[in-house]
Amino acid sequence: MSSSATPAHVREPRTPPGVSLALWSVPMMYGVLALLLCIPVLFALGRENAAKEIPGQIVAWQFLIMIFAAILVGAFLLQYIRLRIVWEAMLTGTLFLGVWVYAWFVLPLPFALLCAALFTILQAYVRRVFVHDVFLLIGAAGISLNFALLFHPYTLLIVLVTLVIYDMFAGRPGGFAAELSAAFFHRGLVPGLLIPGQTEDFIQEIPQAMRNAKAVFLGAGDVILPGIFLAQAMIRGWVQALFVLAGIGIGAVFLGRRGATKPYPALLLVGLGAGIPYAIMLIFQLL
Repeated sequence: MSSSATPAHVREPRTPPGVSLALWSVPMMYGVLALLLCIPVLFALGRENAAKEIPGQIVAWQFLIMIFAAILVGAFLLQYIRLRIVWEAMLTGTLFLGVWVYAWFVLPLPFALLCAALFTILQAYVRRVFVHDVFLLIGAAGISLNFALLFHPYTLLIVLVTLVIYDMFAGRPGGFAAELSAAFFHRGLVPGLLIPGQTEDFIQEIPQAMRNAKAVFLGAGDVILPGIFLAQAMIRGWVQALFVLAGIGIGAVFLGRRGATKPYPALLLVGLGAGIPYAIMLIFQLL
């Protein structure tokens, strides 16, 4: 997973310590994700026998191919692919499918496709931080719902433990994920949430915000994986969802306290914050 902060050699030197916007803006981003997940759960998944079958065009293997192919061959391809448009197409295509899945839960499939296409075009032309972040959050919510419906809880816990261990090494300075994120930034791409240092900076253009020393970066995986556990908890029951959300919130607060730091394995905090209460509830259900 990507690190919690913008790569150090991409940003300006860190400013003196103080009360960082990240202290509340990082938890706020996860709060927005929770609200986005509530809408389809209340609208479509909360009714009896309302769990929808994912359309064949957007089944999980397509996400897996796009995500894992980017991770596994990313280090190799980055040596040869210098065109920004290639990487932007890969990232945007993945999020487009996520937005499509999300919209499909509340709209007929053709209208969901139209909305996803229009939103994708909008974020491609309006290169502002808030547009990018909203697009990524909706896409992350759709991907989270997709995986929450497709995978067994114990499978997700195994995936979480594996990725947290991986992120502990790959997300630190010099790690694979940190270097991959830095390479994306050098090409003008933001593979995750970009959280500015000041509220008014949400309307900044993305290249300008990327140079902001106070900006915090959350990789897409650091948003999606906790979202999967939260989505599955919501589908199982609202009490479970509140416990998982509380765990994510605690992890996000500790993450936000770090502010704009060197690359840090964010999944260690928010992933475990989601996974630990979820695992405890599964254990109680077995007793």
